[in-house]
Amino acid sequence: MHRRWQLLFACSLVTLGCVAWLTESLPAGRSVWLNPALLGMLAACGTATAALVAGARRRWPAAVVVLCAAPLGCSVVELLPRLPQFVASLGVPGLLVIVGTLATLAIGLFTLVAQPPPPHFEDPVPRARASPR
Repeated sequence: MHRRWQLLFACSLVTLGCVAWLTESLPAGRSVWLNPALLGMLAACGTATAALVAGARRRWPAAVVVLCAAPLGCSVVELLPRLPQFVASLGVPGLLVIVGTLATLAIGLFTLVAQPPPPHFEDPVPRARASPR
């Protein structure tokens, strides 16, 4: 589960980082970017961070991440027919916002659907054994 929380955190953070990049590079004011969809992605990133730090073994944080990221995901899905124009006008950060949002939703849904991996109790280094004489 630790790896899944890491992926959720990384994907949501990439999305937020690229939105910040676009905010600084475009002439639109910051109030245009501060909307419920982005606040939801911020909450998704916070939830993934909390699950990562706490070492959560349950799947409910993934449900919270999916619910929080869903508004931005809906906006991205509506944008898909105009994807070439969007990427041409906003470049790499715009593409990464789309990819990061879809990846956050996909990993969150996978975490909800797939069985959690078994806990890892083995020592990473095998114990030394005396050789028989």
